[in-house]
Amino acid sequence: MKKRKNKNKLCFALLTLSLLFSAFGVSALNNNIFANAETFTVNADENGLLIEANVDKESKIASFEYWNYLDYETVKSSELFTIAMTPENQTIAEANNMVVSLYDAVDENQCLSIVINTGTKYYNSASTYGVVSFWDDFTIATSGTVSIKGTDQSVVGSRQLVDGAYSSHGSIDIIGWKETTTGFFSANGEGDFFPLTPVTLGFNGTVVSSIAHRNDAQKVGEYKREIANVLHNDFLAKSVNNLSAEQHKEIVERYTEEYVNSLFSSGKIKVKITFGGCTSETVSFRLSSIMGETVTEQKDISISILCVWQHLFIF
Repeated sequence: MKKRKNKNKLCFALLTLSLLFSAFGVSALNNNIFANAETFTVNADENGLLIEANVDKESKIASFEYWNYLDYETVKSSELFTIAMTPENQTIAEANNMVVSLYDAVDENQCLSIVINTGTKYYNSASTYGVVSFWDDFTIATSGTVSIKGTDQSVVGSRQLVDGAYSSHGSIDIIGWKETTTGFFSANGEGDFFPLTPVTLGFNGTVVSSIAHRNDAQKVGEYKREIANVLHNDFLAKSVNNLSAEQHKEIVERYTEEYVNSLFSSGKIKVKITFGGCTSETVSFRLSSIMGETVTEQKDISISILCVWQHLFIF
């Protein structure tokens, strides 16, 4: 029975390969080989991947799983990816938070999540900031606070740990100190002077960081901030200070230097992006670069073909 199943899988993969080759040069990519393809659609052009993720009607959550593995050593020396929201109307956010979860390709218990959230409003504009966890299931309040689901444990980052350093730690450099601002999920201002800001996320093995690529009426340039230093003693301690060592043993045991230093031991990372607090039927965004390289249509089709071959030999 197993041989027959493997043979069928081989035939399907070869058929998919032939379809990919025949479709080479077409802007819409073949979603049949993607993980959970029914939940999103992908198009590609010279500016990267344009993705539309379907929102679940009950949970108001949309998710996207990248179909190829990232090389951890390359990520540490470059970046995870650069992402920009692309709502139909940039003054109306399609989501109010984003969770980027990284899993080891072999052992999913090796996990790091980056939560990007729109928090409390200041001067008629909302501060966008990030926190980091070695867990992947959260309660995200409209006020901006993030906690591990089912507990009173707050998820923290450098914004909560470094007093008065909001301009360099934790917050993503997007907010402007005027009524008309740019942003990540939405912008109060309209037109070319206040475009939505692309953000590059990175993890060098110690520090989770963001780079806001500003090109608006208030700022022009790249503005880097530290979201969290995951080896900092305060981060490790305050990430579990409201958890019981017995009741939440699986979580508590992750907040050690040993766990951090052994993250992604297979050398490959699987990426899942989840959007919460969604207000529309779909969430649209663009991935313009992955691991420091621009993702174009031809490159991405090549990645897809490689992904099929990987699945050929994983039965």
